[in-house]
Amino acid sequence: MARKYLHFMDPMKCSGCRVCQLVCSFTYFKLVSPDRGALVIERLKDGRDMVYPCRQCEKPLCVEACKPKALSKNEKTGIVFLDAKKCVACGACVAACSYKGIKQYSKNCPPVKCIACGACVSWCPDKVLEIVNQDENVAGGA
Repeated sequence: MARKYLHFMDPMKCSGCRVCQLVCSFTYFKLVSPDRGALVIERLKDGRDMVYPCRQCEKPLCVEACKPKALSKNEKTGIVFLDAKKCVACGACVAACSYKGIKQYSKNCPPVKCIACGACVSWCPDKVLEIVNQDENVAGGA
């Protein structure tokens, strides 16, 4: 099975501008709001910014944790999708992800997660994001 995911390449080059979050929120919600973007960005103690996109794990714990089956993995692309209509906003998927790849901006709203669409890649001024299409025969990844 192939695996497609967004890769954060170099935290030393990331300026922390959050353009990726803004592009994501506008692409999917028609809002310009970093809280609604699917990428988690954290400022580390040393001043670097880390971007935590969904890794589209081979065996995603978020999917297993989702009791209403709102999360599912496309076996052809490897992308984990969220069906907001099935989601009860319990946050179990957020808690299950040890990679910080899914976030919930409000307790009453479904979480958001990267689906590797690539909209953020072309807008990143620091060029630290890329879409990776990994063949099943390539080792590595989550």
